[in-house]
Amino acid sequence: MGTKLLPLAARVDADGFAVASATHITNQRLTCVAVKIGDDKVEVRDTKDPSKTTFCFDHPEWAAFISGVKDGEFDV
Repeated sequence: MGTKLLPLAARVDADGFAVASATHITNQRLTCVAVKIGDDKVEVRDTKDPSKTTFCFDHPEWAAFISGVKDGEFDV
């Protein structure tokens, strides 16, 4: 079925996370993450349950991830 990208949301939650900046629909399921870019790390978490694990990346790791996304390295 593929992925349908939705418009970007311009909302920041109380913890400083940009919400819905990576929203997409995959296999009829809405998936949404929140991203917070800090001075020394980038944090990513699930918006449906922010109490779950927050993944942390340093800036070179995040840049490599973004580059991979842009280059089509991931099957999304």
